[in-house]
Amino acid sequence: MIINSVEEIRNWKAETLVWYVSPDETHIMLGDNVNIGRGVCLGNNVVIGDNVCIYDRVVIGDNVRIRDNTCIREDSVVGDNSVISESVTISRNADLGVFVRIGHHAIIGQGVTLHSHTIVDNYVRLLEPGLTFSSGSTIGRTHEWAGV
Repeated sequence: MIINSVEEIRNWKAETLVWYVSPDETHIMLGDNVNIGRGVCLGNNVVIGDNVCIYDRVVIGDNVRIRDNTCIREDSVVGDNSVISESVTISRNADLGVFVRIGHHAIIGQGVTLHSHTIVDNYVRLLEPGLTFSSGSTIGRTHEWAGV
């Protein structure tokens, strides 16, 4: 489904009128079985795959791609031009900067911050609350960051 206006969003899911869509949006593409919570802010040119769940008060920037079977929990931010691959879990209060890439089956823990141009490889688990990675970081497949 391609959405070209706020009115089309209202028609698509009338009970969730509290979405915020950028006033100069060009389009938003939603896959099948997408659930979007209250107070979600969607940027321009956002593509959301099938079976995606976006919880309340999430902010999605411009030109973001969210692939199938992904879950983004409350109060998280996904920066402009980011790509979230298949079957990713992003926990509450995560902050992903611009141009962030998350590989499939990765888990981003509660309060984790990934600054701009960070790459998280497939199957990586960043579980320790409040972890922060600087701009341009690459987190490889062998990493699991968890509290001790």
